[in-house]
Amino acid sequence: MSTQKIVKAIRPSACLIIVSPLAKRVQGYDYRIVLVRRNDKASFASAGVFPGGLLEPIDKVGTSSSDPAAQMVGASTTAVDAASLAPNQPNSIDNPSLEAFKRCAFRETFEETGILHTTPPIDFSKSGSRKQARQRANKSATEFYKMLEQGKAALPLNDVVYFSRWITPVMLPKRFDAHFFLHEVPSAQTLPARQDNSETLEISHFTPDEAIAAYRAGKIILFLPQLYILHDLALFKNRKDLFSADVRSRKVEAFLPDMSKQKGYVVLPGDELSGGEPGTLNRVAVEKIGDVIKPSLITRKNYPGLPNLDGKQTAESIAKL
Repeated sequence: MSTQKIVKAIRPSACLIIVSPLAKRVQGYDYRIVLVRRNDKASFASAGVFPGGLLEPIDKVGTSSSDPAAQMVGASTTAVDAASLAPNQPNSIDNPSLEAFKRCAFRETFEETGILHTTPPIDFSKSGSRKQARQRANKSATEFYKMLEQGKAALPLNDVVYFSRWITPVMLPKRFDAHFFLHEVPSAQTLPARQDNSETLEISHFTPDEAIAAYRAGKIILFLPQLYILHDLALFKNRKDLFSADVRSRKVEAFLPDMSKQKGYVVLPGDELSGGEPGTLNRVAVEKIGDVIKPSLITRKNYPGLPNLDGKQTAESIAKL
């Protein structure tokens, strides 16, 4: 009998970090972000997550048309190797483009929340209702692209900012290569957000500080990628800064958490214990409760291209960094 370890497949996925403008600042922020809470049977059960889901083959094409020419246009984008930083890990879809991930993030966000930002806006009165459109899209990803074509609507892919990428650790039963994108959605267009009471049980709007404080108080559950991203967002009080040239141009590294290098910590790529220069820290203090890893304080120091995060931070002090 072979003793070779079975390698779990990594499934490419994408999430949309919805930035919703505020008319009046809250805790100094001029925006809130959207978190959804999934049910106990879904991936990331009961946790607050950014809406998103698995990449589908049609996301690479971006059209429901069977016309080969249209498919080639949809596929002619810069390739991103989803497996490049996870060697020997099989993927269900090879080399999807970055635009495919963006399309996936929009599609899955619509399925989970009903939020859809297009140009021009979709007139759901002509296709039944927003709820019915979501139900059709949930049954088949092709239906989402049919809806766009029928409404002659385009996804604002150029307005989206690639912000973060996380690969699930090897020891977990389900593994994802998750790409996170920032997108500003007018507040009026986030109001149709509704949980479907199937996969999505709750939809909430938080400033980054509000979300972090709710997690520290035990009011919401967050996993490591979401908590880390929220701390990054907390550095930006003004939403326009999230979409600045500096943020748009920064290199997005794949973070594959490693618990084997230092007890009580998850060490991330770039840390001095994970290939980084001496004095470079990129790690998260964690507490393991059964099979659950609960992240706590985040320390990032001297990481190329990213601001420092202080391991002693609180929800109140993080915004002052």
